[in-house]
Amino acid sequence: MKRIVELASRVYPSDWSRKYGTEFRALLEDVEPSWRAVLDVLQGGVQMQVKHMSLVKLTIACAGAGLLIAASVAFSIKDTYQSSALIQITGGTLPDAADTVSQLVQRTLSTDSLNGLIEEYGLYKDAHGERPADVVRRMREDVTIGRLHLPGSRQPSCFVTATPTGQRRRR
Repeated sequence: MKRIVELASRVYPSDWSRKYGTEFRALLEDVEPSWRAVLDVLQGGVQMQVKHMSLVKLTIACAGAGLLIAASVAFSIKDTYQSSALIQITGGTLPDAADTVSQLVQRTLSTDSLNGLIEEYGLYKDAHGERPADVVRRMREDVTIGRLHLPGSRQPSCFVTATPTGQRRRR
């Protein structure tokens, strides 16, 4: 632990270390080594670095710290995919449109169609070891299909919204 405290003391600026290093090392010899001591030494060293730093170096250090934080947050966020479509059926009668929509829904939610989408776009990567049928069932739960009436239109429309994140909590 003394070695870690000694390494932490190297954070202090070199000018400061040349001037006060001997006394500081003697002080560290009298301190009981602990994580608290390591943190105290690091905190003092960082404060001294900031105090002796030029504005340009301080700006670069803050930008670097911000970049590290942003990168760690970006890499910790799981991928989310969202897609939507609006289908407007023109011409024909309402029963014909309903049949067309029903056929589209059946084709869209078919096992082959959903398996193809899952494989092509690498969806549900967290489904290691799950049966393909269970993954397809999860995707069906994530897909919403409904009817929508567009203002000024006499024809029915159908909307499809899919958010297959594969990141939902399991029940």
